[in-house]
Amino acid sequence: MVLPRKQRLSVSIPFKSVENELSDALGEVVGSEEIHALGNITAGVRHNLYRGTFVVSGSFQLEARTGNYDSSSDIATGLDAWSVIPSISIGTGTNKFFAQANVGIALRTNDYSHGFQANGEVGYKLFDRAWFIGRLDFIDSFENGDVNIPVGQLSTLLYANDQEYAGYSL
Repeated sequence: MVLPRKQRLSVSIPFKSVENELSDALGEVVGSEEIHALGNITAGVRHNLYRGTFVVSGSFQLEARTGNYDSSSDIATGLDAWSVIPSISIGTGTNKFFAQANVGIALRTNDYSHGFQANGEVGYKLFDRAWFIGRLDFIDSFENGDVNIPVGQLSTLLYANDQEYAGYSL
């Protein structure tokens, strides 16, 4: 299959190793449980909408309901939902600098809340193969879902409904 020059396909097949330490009432670790399982498989297409001094592209991702939940350990490796994630990106760059931003909406099934997603990244080339890069990530739940998460899964809160966060990295 040959794609037009303005399109790119992507696929992510995550295999996860997750461990949960079990503590007693005093906070002492009394054991741990671990699972190795498939996460939510994601496939998508990105289309270049404009290319000039900056680039604008739109994307569409489909996240499959392939994550696992192990009831004996209460560990999840993905959402128990399908997700459709349309987004738009804008970016620019030179030989020594780049900046990009992305905004999108995650629409989910199985009574999981939809959410707003945004991220941005700025990089500066220090020397030949070394870059200084800063990144911000933001997820905000619309809190419009009503999924019942198993009580035991609340100890890890991995892939729980209505999760929100803001994070940065350097």
